[in-house]
Formats: sequence, C-alpha cells, structure tokens
Amino acid sequence: MLHISQTPIMRQFTRGGYRQYRPPTTETDWKVARITKRQLWYIRLLASQQHISIQNLNDKCFRKYGADLATMTRPDASRVIHSLKRSLGQQYKPFHR
Repeated sequence: MLHISQTPIMRQFTRGGYRQYRPPTTETDWKVARITKRQLWYIRLLASQQHISIQNLNDKCFRKYGADLATMTRPDASRVIHSLKRSLGQQYKPFHR
C-alpha cells in the first residue's frame, strides 16, 4: 500500500500541476477578467424582475459586447447591470453598502 504522498494525485498536487487562482492585480488584468458569480446572479435577478429571458439577454449581449453572459468581461457586466437598473426606473445603488 502506498503512502498518500506517493499517490499520483498527491504528487501532481504537490508539484503544482493544478492551476492556482490568481486574482487580477493590474488594471489590464481587471479589464480582461471574466464576469463574477455575483454579477451574473445580479444580472439574472434584474432580468427576471423585468421578465426578460436569459436567452434573449444572451443574444443582446452577444450583439453588443461580442460575448454572452458567461464569457463577458467584468466592465461589460457592470454596463449590463447599469442598463438593466435604468430600464427598471430605479436609481443605481452599489451592491455593497
């Protein structure tokens, strides 16, 4: 029986074979970073409040930004949130207090 440190999975893990999450640090990294789970959740919430289907919203985002909801950048997702808030007729408030 092999010790756990000698198993192929553990050797790959300790060798660094798995990609580590590295948060964006520079302004360029933030511009190309993908949408966050929180942004995606909030966009879906706003779309459901306005009775907009996700497929419809995906099509609009693809035409305007060249990417669907899951692959768009964080700044583009913020623009979608702003436009959905404006169309609700509410004043934009940041998600965090």
